[in-house]
Amino acid sequence: MISPRLRNFEGLISTEVVSDKGSNLEAYASGTLDPSLCWKDIAWLKSITKLPILIKGVLTGEDATKAIEAGVAGIIVSNHGARQLDYTPATISVLEEIGRAVVYDLAAKGERRVKQVIQMLKNELELTMALSGCCSVDDITRSHVKTEKERFLCRM
Repeated sequence: MISPRLRNFEGLISTEVVSDKGSNLEAYASGTLDPSLCWKDIAWLKSITKLPILIKGVLTGEDATKAIEAGVAGIIVSNHGARQLDYTPATISVLEEIGRAVVYDLAAKGERRVKQVIQMLKNELELTMALSGCCSVDDITRSHVKTEKERFLCRM
């Protein structure tokens, strides 16, 4: 069998299993990902850069509110393609809950901040439409949207 080339991991792990310890991917991931990261770390990050900080992977209204309270410049509602967690909710299915955070933002920070959030959502929609081959909202058809049942059947 020919092993796939994993350029991102080249030199860090082996794709060949040469012992009963496996390919070292688990050890690499455990050493790379920091499980102690928390919302307070955003303050530190803001202290070392003037760049806008965006948080990707927001899937709940609670996390959207925490991100706003932490002072991020924006959030990216995303399940990261759900490559590692098959049953992560679809991005579109969590938008209603997260949209409530926009209302809270209006109450807390005013119209300018809400305009920024709405512009982010508009940019995301335009990108998604472009990736789906849709030039306008009118081009979006039922075939572009999958129900939970259809998503389940696609995995079979």
